Amino acid sequence: MISGPLTRRQFITTTTLAAATTLLPAAARAQTPRAGAALPLIGCYGPRVWVKFGLGTDALLDAAKAVGFQSVEMLGGGSGAARIRGTPEAPELIREKLAARGLVSTVGSLVVPERVPHAEAVAATRAQLNRMRIIGQKYALCGGLNDETQWVPFCKVLHDAAAFGQDIGIQITTKHHHGLNNTPVELLGWMHQVDHPNFRLFFDPGNAIYYTGKDPLKQLDIIGPHVTGWVAKDCAGPQ
Repeated sequence: MISGPLTRRQFITTTTLAAATTLLPAAARAQTPRAGAALPLIGCYGPRVWVKFGLGTDALLDAAKAVGFQSVEMLGGGSGAARIRGTPEAPELIREKLAARGLVSTVGSLVVPERVPHAEAVAATRAQLNRMRIIGQKYALCGGLNDETQWVPFCKVLHDAAAFGQDIGIQITTKHHHGLNNTPVELLGWMHQVDHPNFRLFFDPGNAIYYTGKDPLKQLDIIGPHVTGWVAKDCAGPQ
């Protein structure tokens, strides 16, 4: 147990076994490391870097490797460069680029289309999941949405994604964010509405603080049984 205020360095050091700066599966967290056993991978969330600095895939992966990251999590089952240049790189090429640097990518951001026919949204999400499968990602993280009128059809698409993901070895998740998944009670609503065993939650205490100002540990008491991964980051409080 950790008590008292922590510096950034102390936080990263003391939480490496649990989450560090990556998105870590609950199954890995539950295991007690043996002497000499490899620690969980320390990764960075690539989408923030792509959007802020406009880096291409090679520049991002080189930078991640240079500072010591072992995993780079990506947008839409592939390259965030697609949002900048408009043309996604082939997932096979991304996997090769990761491997050439000794890196992996375990989590992809799943973007579910809104206000389109159900079949079109399903096809788009399945295409992203197939990209994730080729890259080697095991978790698809959906940020949720804001519009209440779209929530039910959105969850129907996620139900299909969960079933499809189960067949190809990818778990579908969502987490604390803006809009309709601010609070743990809302996240339980997502669990109920999506209604599939391959749909789980990531715990993001930083977003819990930022968007709600509530105690993340108390929120974890509510959603704990449904949590499959963690997101760790600095957060001084709501702004």
